[in-house]
Amino acid sequence: ARDYRQVLAKLQDLGCPRCPSMRSVVSPVLAAMQTELGLERPPKATVVKLLCDDAGADHRLSLRYALEVFGPVGQATDIVSRICAPDMERFIARDLSAAMADRLSVAHL
Repeated sequence: ARDYRQVLAKLQDLGCPRCPSMRSVVSPVLAAMQTELGLERPPKATVVKLLCDDAGADHRLSLRYALEVFGPVGQATDIVSRICAPDMERFIARDLSAAMADRLSVAHL
């Protein structure tokens, strides 16, 4: 019998999850950001990491993204301010919960 734990650990470090269905959460998050920020183009995911505990019970999504903003610098500054606002997380959680009600509840977010 072979021990694949080291290989699986390396795959996880590279972002290959045990729970690949979490990747389906990325598109609704980016769509919610586009809607809430009023962007012409959706944000682009640059790094997606799926994190889970050793038991595999707690799964978390870490998402880095890039925005394309066309227009005056003031518009970009306003968008950054809105992203940093406490309400942004609540808006994304609401939209994500609505888009994936069969899999997620607000308690998951």
